[in-house]
Amino acid sequence: MDDILSREQLVPPFTLMKRGQSDSVTVEDFILANLNDGDWIGIDPSLYAYEHGEKLVRKLKSMGISVASIRGNLVDEFWDDRPPLQSKGPIILTPDEHGCPVKDKLTDLRKRIAQKKCDSIILSALDDIMWLLNIRGFDIKYNPLAYSYVLVTPSEVHLFMDKADDAMRKYLESEAVTLHPYADAYDFMAKWYEQQAGLNKHKPRIRDSAALVSFLMWLETELLEGRFYSEIEVASKIESMRAALDKYVGLSTFSISAAGDHAAKPHHHPEGEAGKRLVTADEVYLLDSGAHYRDGTTDVTRTVWISSKSPIPQDFIRNNTLVLKGHINLANTVFPQGLTGIRLDTLARHALWQVGLDYGHGTGHGVGHFLNVHEGPASFGHQTASYDSDAWIREGMILTIEPGYYAEGKWGTRIENCYEVVRANVPSGANFLGFRALTLVPIQTSIIDKSMLTADEINWLNSYHDRVLSVVGKFLENSGKTAESKWLQKQCAHIQ
Repeated sequence: MDDILSREQLVPPFTLMKRGQSDSVTVEDFILANLNDGDWIGIDPSLYAYEHGEKLVRKLKSMGISVASIRGNLVDEFWDDRPPLQSKGPIILTPDEHGCPVKDKLTDLRKRIAQKKCDSIILSALDDIMWLLNIRGFDIKYNPLAYSYVLVTPSEVHLFMDKADDAMRKYLESEAVTLHPYADAYDFMAKWYEQQAGLNKHKPRIRDSAALVSFLMWLETELLEGRFYSEIEVASKIESMRAALDKYVGLSTFSISAAGDHAAKPHHHPEGEAGKRLVTADEVYLLDSGAHYRDGTTDVTRTVWISSKSPIPQDFIRNNTLVLKGHINLANTVFPQGLTGIRLDTLARHALWQVGLDYGHGTGHGVGHFLNVHEGPASFGHQTASYDSDAWIREGMILTIEPGYYAEGKWGTRIENCYEVVRANVPSGANFLGFRALTLVPIQTSIIDKSMLTADEINWLNSYHDRVLSVVGKFLENSGKTAESKWLQKQCAHIQ
């Protein structure tokens, strides 16, 4: 009956091709019969299940036909008299109507996802989405469904759906579901996927960051309980923590493990008698270290001051804050392609320069992929550098940003992260670049003068710590390190 009705309603140039009928041809065969080797065809991927779409693309490419993904399709564009959707919005089921809370369904779903060795899922089947969230809709006649998509990650749920009233919005918020416009689904998930791919690409730095978090928690605990160790012993501790990680090969450079006045020497090497100096509470400790893994190389510096009873010197807090401002200023900048490291270096020094201070080393260097930790061709430097600070900064490069300040004979501070150079999203659409942090280790906020930070700088620091907690916190939890995860939550608390 359906094919008879369809033939009556379809008008030229439409022709019904009912699947499985002897006089019908498949989409693939129709395309192959009407296109030639070297031709192109556009496909709306939203209309294909993944496996079917992949099969179609492979078959067409094998015949020399190129495929381009397009947004939308001609039928939607020319269907002027298409019946509108009903205006009635989705509704919420009550507990006696749904029988199972959303949180329980999500817990079960995430367990099933993990069993498949995945951590996230995108739902496009409307009945799945309605069931999961205990809602129903009226977008399709006779079917209580609402047009929607859902993305479920280990810690988030994103729903893409229109026509939600205030009650629905409050309900979704109470279930920790983030609501987005339906039209935003593709762009949001494409960006989300790109971010996840970037995280997978830089897994060694996530592992390494997690080791640094475990180390910093250990150091704080030991010092506050009065157990002190030599600079050499502390350096050995972080090395042993890294050595336990997957794909570890060895150190990427000698570790700068420097306590007190030793931290005033930018390249202090803890060896011999000098390395026997104890790391204690109530003084500065600077660790600059890194490792080689079979899938990447790391380099990171953190400066901490574990205070048990003595107040932290205000001049240290002030100058440490200036160093942080410089780090943020460079890390947060957006710049046109074709700019050089020597042009960007001044951004990291600006805050220090305004009070007549500076540091004598370069601001950053390239980092290899299981290769040299100091790699050319690009670097940040305003005087001299190991590599060419006149080389262009290009998309895909990995560079460190590591401003510092050193009060001779007293203390020193440096904040170093690895960053990937990425394409920046600017309104003009022009070819601009920016930086994305690869090192995800908390920056001690108790040694920062918050009154010296601008609103943008505070926002950067809070956003950075949100990402640290989201990525490294998840890694620690999945590794069974609950204590470290809880410690990290405190370190990543927002500053106001």
